[in-house]
Amino acid sequence: MQTIRTSLFEMTVPDIFENPGVVLESIRATYNKGDEWVTIGVSPIENSYYTRQKGQSLKEKFINFCLNRRGPGKLQAEQTLEINGHTASICRVITQAGYFFYFGTIAVDEAYSVDFVGDCESHLWESFLPLFETSFSSIRIFGAIKEAAELQRQGISQVFGGFKKDEEIQYTYAEPTFFDIPQDNKEYFQVDGKHFSYLDTSETHIPLHGNTGSDLVVTLKARIDHYDEIAHAHILNDYQNGEVYFTFSLNNIYQEGVPKGAISFEKDYDVKREAYLWKGGFTYNLELFGQLVLKDGWIGMNGYFQTITEDTRYQVSFAKKIPLEVLSWEHYHFSSLEELFSAPVNLPRHLRLRNFNASSLPDEFYNYTSLETLSITYDLNSTIEPMPVNLPARLGSFTRLKELVLGGWHMVENIPEEISALYNLRLLFITGTQATSVPPNLLALPLLEYCNLSNNKLEVLPGVFSPSLKSLSLEGNQLRTVPSALCDLPKLCRLDISRNPLEFLPNGIENIEKLTLELEKKQDLLDYTYKGADGKGTVPIQETVFSGLYDTELEKQLSYALMEEYWEPYREGIRSLAFASVALETTDPDDYSDRGNTRFGGLPDLPCGITYPVFTTYDNRVMGYQFIAQINCEELASYQNYLPRQGLLYFFITDQEDFNAKVIYAQETDVLISAAELEIEDDFIYDDHGVFAPYRVKVGKYVSVPHFYNDDSLYKGKAASLSALEEEYEQTENLRRQLEEHTLSVKPVHSMNSYVFKQHDSPQIEAANQLRGNANDFTVLLKVSSDRLPGFCFWDAGEIYFVIHKSDLAKADFSNVYCGLESS
Repeated sequence: MQTIRTSLFEMTVPDIFENPGVVLESIRATYNKGDEWVTIGVSPIENSYYTRQKGQSLKEKFINFCLNRRGPGKLQAEQTLEINGHTASICRVITQAGYFFYFGTIAVDEAYSVDFVGDCESHLWESFLPLFETSFSSIRIFGAIKEAAELQRQGISQVFGGFKKDEEIQYTYAEPTFFDIPQDNKEYFQVDGKHFSYLDTSETHIPLHGNTGSDLVVTLKARIDHYDEIAHAHILNDYQNGEVYFTFSLNNIYQEGVPKGAISFEKDYDVKREAYLWKGGFTYNLELFGQLVLKDGWIGMNGYFQTITEDTRYQVSFAKKIPLEVLSWEHYHFSSLEELFSAPVNLPRHLRLRNFNASSLPDEFYNYTSLETLSITYDLNSTIEPMPVNLPARLGSFTRLKELVLGGWHMVENIPEEISALYNLRLLFITGTQATSVPPNLLALPLLEYCNLSNNKLEVLPGVFSPSLKSLSLEGNQLRTVPSALCDLPKLCRLDISRNPLEFLPNGIENIEKLTLELEKKQDLLDYTYKGADGKGTVPIQETVFSGLYDTELEKQLSYALMEEYWEPYREGIRSLAFASVALETTDPDDYSDRGNTRFGGLPDLPCGITYPVFTTYDNRVMGYQFIAQINCEELASYQNYLPRQGLLYFFITDQEDFNAKVIYAQETDVLISAAELEIEDDFIYDDHGVFAPYRVKVGKYVSVPHFYNDDSLYKGKAASLSALEEEYEQTENLRRQLEEHTLSVKPVHSMNSYVFKQHDSPQIEAANQLRGNANDFTVLLKVSSDRLPGFCFWDAGEIYFVIHKSDLAKADFSNVYCGLESS
């Protein structure tokens, strides 16, 4: 191993990498064997590189950045960990060009990070992944990152020269150079004076996909003439052999049969946030500025690339003819009345008017009766005067409509009967009005599948509904009941009746697959008793075995932790809520040499007669579940009294977008087929992460107490006074830490019968909502946290949890387990 050091950080590089060295404030190392090139590069970086992307957190923006950083790519895995006291994120990407990238970022402060890139050809990723991981995790930061980043920026500027920043430069592209059609009628594509030749794969089309129409999509693909990897390194990346592309997704550009308009881009974004740009083949630190022009059958731009450090610019110009004859405008969604009125009345099929700003629709609009989808929404804060008090009855003349969306018409009091004549409607959204009722035949339209009438003032519903109805949202109205006819609809699988002053509900409404309603109302108005996983009812529950007071050792630990006078007002309340929990910590890689041991990740050791679980996807593929863990109940027997005394528990999920769970219990485990013998490959697993890395586990026990964050449902009886702890974060975290430290060498990375930090509700409440019953009768069978060892990362470093009814646990029946996710 070789340790390389800059003024900011040091990193250990495996010996296989040749001549690792420092360039400016960066470290670079390479490995070359024949045609195989593998590189590692680490640099200080401004967070603005990431934050221009979409996302709620720096990590989300970092991931979105990485997915196109080296050309279009697919996310293989991502995780969060701690390095040298700093939060770090990892994103592994396989690109369309056939390369594997290990992107890492260590957030040093709010403005700067250390950026890590390891890359190799995709077929080599399993060989080099451990080396990338070793190098990334070895980084130690000790210097001043702001100064290092500035030295890096200055050095790059000296290398590449370019357009220097001074006081007079305006970096908002307010007065762009306007594009005009070339006088010689020849197409061109230039960057920094370098000529590119268009590729035949360039394309202009209006995609057929999408029920409500599509944008005009223009993809310009080109290759630089006389490509030189070194000479062109300032504008082109080093892995697409000089090929580049721009893809523009454009709307509100139709004018009398041709695309026309001008869209200003700054830092790769349309300033109005209506058009979209994707680009590839260029170096990742270049952002596009300029005005894209559509004119007389041409598309073009005279603009520039600017480096993220804002000290270098490169001219960008292109001109390309648009093959007007191939454009299918009937698939295009029009975005304004002006655009619509420039089209023949029989052409437009789709119209979407967002943030509509007129008090009425002009008569000319009603000539466009070929429309198949129509959306007209007002801004919620609209101050249009006068606001319409009626929905236009003339909308009933659009008899070809399949989808109608009317949102934000907040002064409307009546929904006209004429809309009931839209017999082809499959989707109907009317939201945010003052309407107290709907026409008697509106919800009986024969083809209606999806209907959203939320946030109106509806007091009553008609009694007849379409047999085609699949989803109905009535959230936020004034309904006191709903018609019993809803219970008999053959296809209705989603019904949202939350936030209504309901007083009565018909029998059978609880049988709708996805019923959204407050748990208290379910329990008050429905037969919501838990029937047992086997449908035969429940057995008595021995509650004491779940309590932290049941175990003498744990009770002593809890009493010691609560000895301070500070806890006097809360002592009995906390004791009443304490759980006897099992701590599970991953330790070393599992080579499958021990069959039936407790294991996270990898594959399971299955008994004879139990096959690896599969399911059929929406597109009729038979795919494997994602294996999470196997728990050896005998290994855990001495740490708790609620699990079976022997046998194996197996935990699976479908994927991280749809957390359907499968938990299998095998009591007889004398003969097991080793995981090493299972012929399960990554591409058989439905989840994009494939098979996780297998890890062994240490076991311990500890007392789990609430997080005291939005835990209102717990503050009852002896625990009523604990609401005051909602504001005592430091004290409660110290208590939790003290209790967890009693597990000695076992950290509760994963756990059983424990609390889960939740933004809203608890896992038990979620399970009761889904499975029926009382929340207190459920327990967290297993909590699985994001864990860098097996490679678990559930969304943004979240946790998944498997929840079971305590009666089913007593019966050792694991066939009705709920699985959920909590992520920041």
